[in-house]
Amino acid sequence: MKGIIFAGGNGTRLHPTTKAYSKQLINVYDKPAIYYPIATLMQAGIKDILIISTKENYKLYKKLLSNGAQLGIKIKYKIQNKPNGCAAGLKLCKSFVKNSTFCVLMGDNLIYGTELVSEIKNTNDNFIGAKIFGYKVKNPNEFGVINIKDNKIINIEEKPKNPKSDIAIIGAYIYDKNVFNYINNISISSRNELEIPDINKIYLKNDTLKYKIISKDKWIDIGTPEKLLMASIFIHDIQKEKNKLVACLEEIAYDNKYISFEQLKKLSANKSEYEKYISSIKEDK
Repeated sequence: MKGIIFAGGNGTRLHPTTKAYSKQLINVYDKPAIYYPIATLMQAGIKDILIISTKENYKLYKKLLSNGAQLGIKIKYKIQNKPNGCAAGLKLCKSFVKNSTFCVLMGDNLIYGTELVSEIKNTNDNFIGAKIFGYKVKNPNEFGVINIKDNKIINIEEKPKNPKSDIAIIGAYIYDKNVFNYINNISISSRNELEIPDINKIYLKNDTLKYKIISKDKWIDIGTPEKLLMASIFIHDIQKEKNKLVACLEEIAYDNKYISFEQLKKLSANKSEYEKYISSIKEDK
């Protein structure tokens, strides 16, 4: 399986900071927000990752992450020239994905835990259809919502005024290769974008849309200053409690045997708390 991370958009809810650079480059406590979806993909065993970004931020991501070789993975980049929707961005991924099943993560979502990782890891290469992930929330009118009856999705509503369900759709999807045909069958929305929910509705109509309600992981959409602060506090508290960094890409690479202990040691300049943590990792004998 391959992985795609969307790290573009205008981030208007986080202005003025995001006038200068992408919100996925803003720190969630001690590391850039994009580290968290990359960590999810790496923990799920995905080593082939494509980051969709803007022309303005592309070089910043490349400076931060390079081509991924230092982590034993491959990171490639595509530039989405216009903010015309994630579905439009998916069009750019066809040559990268080819015939593979692939996972799409939104770069401004923080998901902590092992449930989503297991779901991605356990999806085999012969998967047919699409899979979306739900999370119970108190404010479903702010999200896309799935309505379920008899263990089946009956419809998808975008930010409904009177939600019939409290299950929000989080920014994580699994697709088969048919998604590229379906993109050609959707229309530009009122926001002048090609929208992922419209693709999901085609899968639903074709009875090939699956779902999983995530109940054990923690999910935070970091699109507002308040949620960004909440996410940072959450990560701070978890790391203090467990005495272990969340989404330390170098540690995940070592734990998954993507890199050797010698390679791990070369990745720390020992200047920041993050780098000192890498230096403290003991060899797994």
